[in-house]
Amino acid sequence: MNMRSRRIAVTIAGAVLLATASVQAQTVSCRAEAGLTNKGANGTATSGHDQRAASYDVDLSSGKAGDRPTVTVSIHPHSPAAAAAADRPTARIDRILLRSPFKSEAIAQPATFAHGGSESEAIATFDAAAVRTLPEGDVNVILFTPDGERLCRIKKGDRETLTGHRR
Repeated sequence: MNMRSRRIAVTIAGAVLLATASVQAQTVSCRAEAGLTNKGANGTATSGHDQRAASYDVDLSSGKAGDRPTVTVSIHPHSPAAAAAADRPTARIDRILLRSPFKSEAIAQPATFAHGGSESEAIATFDAAAVRTLPEGDVNVILFTPDGERLCRIKKGDRETLTGHRR
């Protein structure tokens, strides 16, 4: 594990809180690719054409909250400059879940969730124990946006590295 200092900024009610912490962390990254907007009952995009939304970079890291092991999920638009120049801005992130790709009812809920510098950036913290209780194998990071769900898959080995648990 590598030891590094991390500076985290979270906006709460307009005030920016900064914290510097020395943590032992493993980091895993994936991309929640762009997908079609929400579809109506007939399978066509509700906007009437194939409009694509932006993709997101997803970083997962291990850490601790007090004496409790955690997995932190940090999300930001893949290309902030491209998103700003696009006809349509990057969608707001409403919620983040971790879910088994094999059993959709197996879900880990975050202990905390906050937006970053904008509504298209978010940080969620999960108890490592909740991530370990998901069925063995890969785990999907699910982002909920007004444009629909985005997901990226974390492979079994990376998941075990994050949680420090081998099955």
